Amino acid sequence: MQRLWRTGSMRGWTVGAAALALASVVQAGPWDGWHAGAWVGGTNTRAEARAGSSFVAPGYSRSGGTYFEAASVTQLDRIRPGVDDRAAVLGVSVGRDTSQGARVMGWTVDLGQQPLRLNSRTTQVYDCCAWASFTLEQAVRTSWTAGWRGRWGVVQGDWLWYGTAGLAVTDVRLSAELTDTAGPSQASVAARRWRLGWALGAGVERQLGAGWSWQAQWLTTDYGTVRRTSNNLIEVGGAAFPNSPWTASARVRADRLSVGLMRRW
Repeated sequence: MQRLWRTGSMRGWTVGAAALALASVVQAGPWDGWHAGAWVGGTNTRAEARAGSSFVAPGYSRSGGTYFEAASVTQLDRIRPGVDDRAAVLGVSVGRDTSQGARVMGWTVDLGQQPLRLNSRTTQVYDCCAWASFTLEQAVRTSWTAGWRGRWGVVQGDWLWYGTAGLAVTDVRLSAELTDTAGPSQASVAARRWRLGWALGAGVERQLGAGWSWQAQWLTTDYGTVRRTSNNLIEVGGAAFPNSPWTASARVRADRLSVGLMRRW
């Protein structure tokens, strides 16, 4: 009797496990599982650069290591070159979704191009000192962006309408160089930073059959401001001015519209 009970119990567990596995396969919808693909599109990457110092009393002082007059600090701060770089881009993405009824939740990781080139050269006479002039050169670069985002959507037939939000990172290269005829003097700063920002967007995806789908997506990203400071302001062949630090900064943002082909499994 005991042997018969054990045999029946094992059969029951086997049948139950098989039924559960079959149910999980049957219940899995067309939006469940992994997906990967490639996309192409257009991006508009925007940047604004700033460079300058702070006024430290009494202004120009070799013994105090201070250089800029108050008017000069204000004048430099007004020079804020910007750029809107529009370009065709491409990239790849991979992610995973789960569905519950008409609702879909998941995440996506993507990597793509994000070209940005800002070059600015400005020459002016100092407001404080008409006998001296300066040249300010600034540059900002980015090449790539990568991101991780969650997405939440609603299914209508073969269509998935969704919103997405998460994090993005880009490589920012920043430089600013000042040369002037008062001294003459020079200062420079350069930095390369991976800058973390946020991303927000919306999209639509449609099933094509056999695990394939196409996707259209709009995404806006703000990487905030990257900043770097140096203390290398000097008169050529003369005094140093460590108490007038030279600072460069840039704010970078981007919008992207893309279409892609996805494979699900």
